[in-house]
Amino acid sequence: MASPQVPCSLSSLPEELIARILADCVTPPQIPPFRPSWHNIPPPCLTLVRPSPSNIARTRLSPLLVSRQFFRIGIPLYYHTLHLPSVTQATGAFEVLSAQPQLADAVRCVVLGCISLDGARILQTCQRIEDVDICMDVGIDVNGFRNVAGDANAEALCDALERIDLKRLTIRKASYAYLSSTRPRYVLERIAKAVPSWPNLVRSLRFPDGSPPDL
Repeated sequence: MASPQVPCSLSSLPEELIARILADCVTPPQIPPFRPSWHNIPPPCLTLVRPSPSNIARTRLSPLLVSRQFFRIGIPLYYHTLHLPSVTQATGAFEVLSAQPQLADAVRCVVLGCISLDGARILQTCQRIEDVDICMDVGIDVNGFRNVAGDANAEALCDALERIDLKRLTIRKASYAYLSSTRPRYVLERIAKAVPSWPNLVRSLRFPDGSPPDL
């Protein structure tokens, strides 16, 4: 006599397996930054169509609304990587982390599209960050002019970086910024001094096409 079939649903799977499935759904995609307008246009096969940030966030959030179990398992995965391309998004993320400190323990990677005070505060709040990706801009003061004197935002960011046990650090540059500009030069100088304090930092060099150098 054949044994009766036992109904099986996704929620009946082991939580470790559910976590692996949800990780693919809620983790933000690794989307390379836009190439500046002066850069050579990549071949058609490499051209990337970037969906809007709101659509990406909505798609990633949907699995967490399926059930309380999915939300409990998936919310740390959702906050594993924070993509913060603007000051407004950095401010919003800092407000959420301040109101719910338990979420800060889930953050391992922060991608900053610009340098801001709230971005620095996030690095200070999240004690378990291992990977930081920074895009350097030139900085704009309250009057709309580029900063040429003291840069409190850049100073706060560098202070926060020095307190983190980094394993990976990616530094990018906005298309309109020059390495000779005040802010990028200051950030690079501070990072150069901080490198010896990151014993676990994985050092690597990559060319723009992603290939390793021939050393």
